[in-house]
Amino acid sequence: MNIAYNSEQLTEACNVSGCHNAAPVEDFITYNPLQSALADSLAILKDSLVASGLLTMSDIPVARTLSGDSLVSDSAGALFNYLFVSGDSSHGIHNLTYARDLVNTSLSFLSDRFTLTVTNASTDSGTVTLDPTGGSYIRGTTVEVTATPNSGYAFDFWSGDLTGAENPASILMDSDKTITVNYTVAK
Repeated sequence: MNIAYNSEQLTEACNVSGCHNAAPVEDFITYNPLQSALADSLAILKDSLVASGLLTMSDIPVARTLSGDSLVSDSAGALFNYLFVSGDSSHGIHNLTYARDLVNTSLSFLSDRFTLTVTNASTDSGTVTLDPTGGSYIRGTTVEVTATPNSGYAFDFWSGDLTGAENPASILMDSDKTITVNYTVAK
């Protein structure tokens, strides 16, 4: 099985051949169609996490071997439907079900984990706290950001992917985000 990674943020991909470190661009994992017992043990993952948005799914293009070196393109739906991306991004690929004569499949997926980068427009003017903490969040997480000015400063406004003067403020993590906290000298 050939697996193409679209994000270096995933830590590993687990599939029929085991777990492999994710590569920023591409990692090749070979599936032997003669391992029928292993293929029979796989099942497609469908549960409430899909409906909740913690898992994403997309169609997978497949190449199917018919005989010898004759390859025919087929739709993913006819063989095994979907690729699932884990909401916690600890395992990029969950179990897949596919036809035994499938030799090579190319899979592409996007990370469900995004980074929130916070910068301070002026040095030593204050700090920012994040709730939840960490700076790396699964898709759909709402992060509360709170600016705390140092003595002699006052919070002024947010800029970047978060704008306005509300403090604390909230930001939805649906992509990588960068925000800047702006303080002013207290009057």
